[in-house]
Amino acid sequence: LVYSKVFDNTSSATEGNSGPTNPFNLASGYGPANFDQKIRFNASINYLLPRLQVNKFVGAVVNGWQANSIIFAQTGMPFTILSGTDRSLSGIGNDYADAVPGISSARPSGASKLTEYFNPAAFVQAATGTFGNTSRNFLRGPGYTDVDASLFKDVFPERRIHGQFRAEAFNLFNHTNLNNPGSTVSSSGSFGHITGANSPRVFQFGAKVLF
Repeated sequence: LVYSKVFDNTSSATEGNSGPTNPFNLASGYGPANFDQKIRFNASINYLLPRLQVNKFVGAVVNGWQANSIIFAQTGMPFTILSGTDRSLSGIGNDYADAVPGISSARPSGASKLTEYFNPAAFVQAATGTFGNTSRNFLRGPGYTDVDASLFKDVFPERRIHGQFRAEAFNLFNHTNLNNPGSTVSSSGSFGHITGANSPRVFQFGAKVLF
């Protein structure tokens, strides 16, 4: 389990994209780093199933199994609300948005987090000639939870050359891990919307020879 906090002025060395929005005032970009994660949890489990005292034929099927699992969870990644056009006329085109006074950025009551992860009405493009008055990476996207599991079966492990069967499941419980929402004011069709997710449950099977 890790609890951390990482702040910087920019998580990139280049202007534009994730670099400094305002090259005349680098301190204006001070905030959580693009890779900042408040809480991250990892655990791994390996368990060799007990051998059963059965006849040789049955034992070849039920014995020699190993169960494994990796459990991973983390809080959401930060993101910035951007104007989407060169409002500052600086030629960089990475200006923050302006916050609308008196309107909360919190998702409206009853709204779906897929279509309004935050309140889009709380932001507008920055005033012309300005870099925007919101902060860098001040909102957080959805968290991430994943459980991977596998079963290994050794075949004739007492021999120098032997085999292994593997059955593996990624995202075992098929938990939906959403991507960050659209965060560019000028992209009206996706602003505030979550339009993608990470991989669903995946099974794979394999066999190998060890020597």
